[in-house]
Amino acid sequence: MDSGSQIDNVQSFVEIIGNNHNFWWNGVNYRPDFTVFSGDNQGIVIEYFGLEGDPDYDAMSDEKRMYWHNNSNWRLLEFSPKHLKNDTVEGFCTLLKQSLENCGITCNRLSEEEIWNRIKNRAIDRFTKLVVGFTQRCRKLSLTPEKLVKIIDNHIFASDSEQHFLELAEKFYQSYLEYLKATGEDDFDGLMQKASETVALK
Repeated sequence: MDSGSQIDNVQSFVEIIGNNHNFWWNGVNYRPDFTVFSGDNQGIVIEYFGLEGDPDYDAMSDEKRMYWHNNSNWRLLEFSPKHLKNDTVEGFCTLLKQSLENCGITCNRLSEEEIWNRIKNRAIDRFTKLVVGFTQRCRKLSLTPEKLVKIIDNHIFASDSEQHFLELAEKFYQSYLEYLKATGEDDFDGLMQKASETVALK
């Protein structure tokens, strides 16, 4: 089984933080960092090119720019580390607000309480479900932490956010296995694996 098929069921972490729209790009199911709809199948795509300066990454970024250039219904807003390095967080928020307003999007800043009320169920609960589902999938595949790292290393990420999620999920998976070992406990998939090994030895 190849690396792609082993993590097909893992949704990109970006979906947790607000983006629920996919685009078919370069043979992959591509989810931009953020999607802001202004109408039916049209709007603004926001991408954060966090590894600017790496030749392969820059080439991929150029391909994404061309993709959006050829899709007239969508407008690309791109940002990179230099936008954060040369300004404060508040300054970046102002830049983002101005960029969105230049595209015709009205921005009304929410209070921290309003933001938390909107995301607490969606972000935290969905993130937990994704990590649990990811862990269960890995257990069913009898993956060791080393095998999982190899799969992730060979996987072509659709976005930076997907990469961040998988890196976090891998750490959670390793911690989970260490917990089972330290406590002497086992889960259903672990019991099934041991039963299969016992049968195979007979």
